Amino acid sequence: MCRTATGLGRRGHRVWVLSHPESRLSRSAPGGIRLVARRLGMDYNPLMIAWLVGFIKRKGIDLVVTNIRKEVIIGGVAARLAGIPNIRRIGNHDDLNNRVKWSQEHLVDHNIIPCNLILEEARRRLPWVVPSQFTTVYNGVNPVDFSDGEIAKIRKGWGLAREHLVVGCTSGLAKVKRIDALISVFAGLRVKHPEVRLVIAGEGPEEAGLREKAREAGAGDSVVFAGFTADPAMVAAAYDIAVLNSSIEGFPNVLVEYMAAGKPVVSTRVGGVTEILEDRKNGLLVEPGDTDGLTKALLELMRDRETRDRLGREARRKVEAGFTEDKMLDRLEALFSRLAGTGRSG
Repeated sequence: MCRTATGLGRRGHRVWVLSHPESRLSRSAPGGIRLVARRLGMDYNPLMIAWLVGFIKRKGIDLVVTNIRKEVIIGGVAARLAGIPNIRRIGNHDDLNNRVKWSQEHLVDHNIIPCNLILEEARRRLPWVVPSQFTTVYNGVNPVDFSDGEIAKIRKGWGLAREHLVVGCTSGLAKVKRIDALISVFAGLRVKHPEVRLVIAGEGPEEAGLREKAREAGAGDSVVFAGFTADPAMVAAAYDIAVLNSSIEGFPNVLVEYMAAGKPVVSTRVGGVTEILEDRKNGLLVEPGDTDGLTKALLELMRDRETRDRLGREARRKVEAGFTEDKMLDRLEALFSRLAGTGRSG
């Protein structure tokens, strides 16, 4: 969202982002974002809807983009009253269900999805879904190169040296990310490979339990909990091998970050992952919950520098060919230009 807002701003568009006053974004918004800190309140909050209609008219806004159900309702009603389209950004196939049927049919004009699988799953489950109201726009990341000095500085901050082989995972620390299983696999690998270290960059409700898991597995001194990162691209650049071990995903941003950094990736075959990652061509795929498969994939990359380098190069090429931030902005700009000023598209 931040990359989209700042990117469209650089292209001459005026973009405002409404955020809860106590959100991380409100506390530390990146430069270049027009941030408006507001509480939405309850569903159909009449005061917020009235304020938003006035804001839309004062600023000459052409369309609104919403995401979660409350945003869809409040933003959608305000958009209807102001006579502009409401575009919903859907991140996961679970976001489309019968509970949102009324708001989808009456308050949403078009949907942006990050991978084709979301629409395929929705059509299978929900007969009322209209395929023409969906556009796939892949999350994009522009590859950036970091110097050896910058990477060494990051590793030093983690207490790691150049000779360490770093397996990295950038993730929210939630159960569906299956970081506990990754820690168990890592603990087994380090017995014969004492040079390997596991870096977990992220925060979340499972952190205390995961720290305890690492201690119980005898790997506490080799697992680094790096905390939240505002620059996932730089963090990914400091990994030797990158891992996504989730049981559920839509189209994970972090996967594109890993690949843009030119890192060999081991990922579970979930969500829209296979729309960017091809097994053994630009990464390695394992089935969700297959700890033996995860162990073998990591072990192969740990032992084979040539395979790591080849998969990393191909991963970056894949991003450069179709998953850059510039291409994402091109698609969004074209879609928004088509929809802006049309009111409800039906």
